[in-house]
Amino acid sequence: MKLNWPLVGIGAGALVTAGIIVAIVTSPGTTLGGTGILTVDQLASASASPAPSASNAPSAVAPALHTATVHQQKNGCFDVALDDGTTAWAVWPSGTTQDADHVVLADGERLGDGDALGGPWRVTTKSDVPALVGGGGPASLAEFCVGEDGPVAILDAVTPH
Repeated sequence: MKLNWPLVGIGAGALVTAGIIVAIVTSPGTTLGGTGILTVDQLASASASPAPSASNAPSAVAPALHTATVHQQKNGCFDVALDDGTTAWAVWPSGTTQDADHVVLADGERLGDGDALGGPWRVTTKSDVPALVGGGGPASLAEFCVGEDGPVAILDAVTPH
């Protein structure tokens, strides 16, 4: 039997990449909060290295009031289905954590699939947020949750409805 080594190499590379994403997303001590959440403070921290500037700050899009419904993807990432019909991967307010199939806000409020929420959010695309492009940390999680260049909602504050 003859093996096709280039295909084996591609398969091995894909497994290594998938393994790195799983390790980043699920390794103990990670600051990414679990399978699918990233918080505003973590995003700002990643954007501040190197020194903050207009070119690497989180999106310059101004916050606007939105309402949405929480949606958990099959891969564990959390999206918000916005009032305008857009579904965007959510970057949650500082202090938010994940508990299996719920997002837990800093005040202890739990939000799960189908729960309504609102707040001042910046809606943009992954490529407009420098910390979400490239490799490592938040960029790897964004690639896993959003894909190449999907919509991102940066939730500066959340009010459950």
